[in-house]
Amino acid sequence: NLLVNLADTNPAAQDALCSDEAARALLELLGAARSPRVLSGLCLLLSHAVWNHTGNQRRFGEEPTVRSLLAFLAPAGRPTGGEWGFGGGAGAEGEGAGAAQRGELTLTALMALVNLSYCNTRVQELIRTTGGFPLLLAQLSSPIYEVQRTASFCLGNLVKENAPNASEAVAAGALELLLRCLNDDDD
Repeated sequence: NLLVNLADTNPAAQDALCSDEAARALLELLGAARSPRVLSGLCLLLSHAVWNHTGNQRRFGEEPTVRSLLAFLAPAGRPTGGEWGFGGGAGAEGEGAGAAQRGELTLTALMALVNLSYCNTRVQELIRTTGGFPLLLAQLSSPIYEVQRTASFCLGNLVKENAPNASEAVAAGALELLLRCLNDDDD
């Protein structure tokens, strides 16, 4: 949390997170962690490290990172921890706590994708070509309002001035799903 807060308001800290050593450590931790709570913290750190920082967007906006973040958007009931493709096996979790932690992980992974994809054509294309649209669109049906909202922000980044992504979104049913998100109870 200290690193997240430091990166949030400090361009020099964001620059430090862009060093070869720091980036490698963050990506290794993202690949080795098994706990949804730890993974969520790492996604949040990544999100803050790349926010409004084009150098860090380039550093972290590579296919392995995008694939890792998209893996956290897999449908409910997915395996936990290492079974997501990040190494060893996973531990058992209580259903309620596990679901809440998975929801938090989904939200923070989406936040990282929002900040990585903002005005970043390379990441926008990677999300499309690695099959990310169905995973993002599925989040529009989440029972968690913040997940829906963050997924819609990410989709907005993906289609802005990007005709192939806009076509992909429309073909995949994004318009109908976005309309279903609207109701009188939400902002």
